[in-house]
Amino acid sequence: MSPGARAGFHDAKRIKALPGGQGPEWRNAVRNHVTLSDLIRMDEKELLAIPTDQLFLLTGELDELKARLESAQYRVRRIFDLKYGDTAEGERVGDHGRVRIPDGDFVIISDVRKDVKYDQKGLRSVLKKLKEEGEDIRDYVDVTYKVPEKKYQAWPRGVRAIFDGCRQERASSPTWKMEQAR
Repeated sequence: MSPGARAGFHDAKRIKALPGGQGPEWRNAVRNHVTLSDLIRMDEKELLAIPTDQLFLLTGELDELKARLESAQYRVRRIFDLKYGDTAEGERVGDHGRVRIPDGDFVIISDVRKDVKYDQKGLRSVLKKLKEEGEDIRDYVDVTYKVPEKKYQAWPRGVRAIFDGCRQERASSPTWKMEQAR
């Protein structure tokens, strides 16, 4: 069955065959796809039995729900901004920090975190100066070295060999997506 096709209205055999179809609600149901509610209750054997076209529909439904959720979250944050933003800014001391705003039986909490970034060239200059003055820069900063993989791959073999003892390569978890075959 293609992803957009629907089972017949009286296709009870297919409905009974749907994963999780043990309860009375399944015997009386007339549906043509696995729902997200069904999915949550399924064991691994039932999950494995989901046809590819149903998996395609489920991933589309999840994408749609995610987009709707993000839109709703934005709108709720916007309500807080509109209702309490001016009060929070008026009561906050400085540019960041936490403000508690009583509103009836509730307390609204506005938290603005401090986001600090340093100019890397400036830091390098300051640290060089501290080092020249005999200071141990590890007392002031944490230093982390990063080697972008593209740079590593472009290095001559001899240089790569020097770094190979420090290099660990791990596979990430797989990501999955679906698209219709053309």
